[in-house]
Amino acid sequence: MVKRGRLSAEEVDRVIEKIRRRYNDYIIEYLKPLDEGKKFEERLIEALRGSMDMYTFLSAEISVIEELISREEEKRNRENEKKDSSSKVMGFVDKVFMENQKLIEGYPEIIPHKDASMEIKKLFGGLCYFEKEYWPVLDAALRKIDPSFFSGSRHNLEMRVSEICREGFDMIPPGLMHYKALLLRFPRDYKAIAAEEKKCILDSAFLLHDLLMEFGRVEDVEGVSGKIEELKKAKAYVGKMISDFRLKDLKPKR
Repeated sequence: MVKRGRLSAEEVDRVIEKIRRRYNDYIIEYLKPLDEGKKFEERLIEALRGSMDMYTFLSAEISVIEELISREEEKRNRENEKKDSSSKVMGFVDKVFMENQKLIEGYPEIIPHKDASMEIKKLFGGLCYFEKEYWPVLDAALRKIDPSFFSGSRHNLEMRVSEICREGFDMIPPGLMHYKALLLRFPRDYKAIAAEEKKCILDSAFLLHDLLMEFGRVEDVEGVSGKIEELKKAKAYVGKMISDFRLKDLKPKR
């Protein structure tokens, strides 16, 4: 603060020097142009030439530089708050991503292309494992309910398992062929790739939910009592895939 009243020449010099230091600090700390300090010097010269009251002039100049610094501090605080918020969000996203990765890392992989998403690789790897290890016992049980291939749900289910879960050309299921074709194209249409990836996940989720429902149909069927434990393991595997790949809410409309 400037002492109220008339200032001596020595006091004027001391205050001017303090203001200059504040401008230097302002320029260095906030990366401002050197012109900010020069503007003060120009105003000072005009004040001295015009014989302005130095108490009034210096008081106003102190308010100016302090206001400039205050604005920059507020701006910096806002930016830091945004960074903290973004950091928290990204920390949460990273945590969820890592948790998801841990849940699915144990599944085998089907690799339609080296740039395919990890979720697609693991999801279809898990589905192909289901087709080899667990589908036969469910299929056998369904045959007892629906002896004819075209009766009940057998035909539809078999076609979808063949499309999504059974390795075909290039050791990938037919349901991934279009996804692979999109990844092989250059320039890539990333919008189309994202849309196809969502379709693959949705088709897989619907199939898993339908499979889970089919297990409910065969549990009490006569003639499958010897396969109850195998059916339980198969059902548990399908339920685990739905949970691990976060597909619980992606159910087909009944």
